[in-house]
Amino acid sequence: MRSQEIILNEIKAWSDINPLFKSYFIKEPIRTLIEICAIVTLDHPLREELIINFVTGLTALPMFEKTKDERYAFEFEKLTKPVFDQLKEKITSDDYRNTLIDTEISGEGMLQINDVSIPISAKEILLHIRRINATPIIGQDIAEIERDWLKYKRNQYSNPINENTSNLSGEAENEEDNRPHFCEEEINTIFNLLKNHFSIKHHKMLLEILKSGKDSSVKLLFNSSGNKLADAMKQLYDSDIITGCQKTDLESWIERNFSYKHRGKIKEFTASYLNLLISTKQDMCHNPIMNVKKDKATGRYVIGKA
Repeated sequence: MRSQEIILNEIKAWSDINPLFKSYFIKEPIRTLIEICAIVTLDHPLREELIINFVTGLTALPMFEKTKDERYAFEFEKLTKPVFDQLKEKITSDDYRNTLIDTEISGEGMLQINDVSIPISAKEILLHIRRINATPIIGQDIAEIERDWLKYKRNQYSNPINENTSNLSGEAENEEDNRPHFCEEEINTIFNLLKNHFSIKHHKMLLEILKSGKDSSVKLLFNSSGNKLADAMKQLYDSDIITGCQKTDLESWIERNFSYKHRGKIKEFTASYLNLLISTKQDMCHNPIMNVKKDKATGRYVIGKA
């Protein structure tokens, strides 16, 4: 049985259980995920098992969004991970990446920073994909990576620590280039909104990593649901209060530096869980720590308590 046929059978089965699933499976980004599943499992010997688990995992998302019960998020992660692992294996080749780049990057564009001109070339974008460990799947992903590269270069040039010709040309990258940079004038506001969710003994270390973007010597325990911390970081990133990194870098930084509590137990963040919370458009937090909104009069983003 072909992948597409198995998928259609599974969608019909779930739609028979709950008619709302019929419209759910044709919405974005779910439809795209299903298309990806069909491609990835096309020649896989265990494709039926992979597809059944993947579609079942997708049905956990609306339940998580409705109830905020993180068991549904873990179910999504567990059941969809094998397909995402297969996908990553297929799309991490430079041949595939270059094909995508060619659909979006003409090679004729230039980034002008003061008196420095930097070509927006396929080579630069490919280097940036490797730098941020991105996994572009479609042309639209390359467009987003290009925007991130533009932000990265502008930030790199404006930061005196990294201001040198070799870095501007994409050579001799510093390992710390991808760490998050929190807007200096907003750090105290961010710290004051976050600190009550951490023990007093972790306050100093929390403030230090907000100022430096470096890793803490120990993991800091966030004494609440993980989606609250992830939502706060996502808002700060989307409003350019966090710069200097790509969302995948921010997710990795959170995973390395924080744990959280769920039902009284300490939990570790996972890459797929953070990706779901930060890199998708799903609204996963109905009880946020902070709200970041643009002031219409000044055009600046303002951080406030939710």
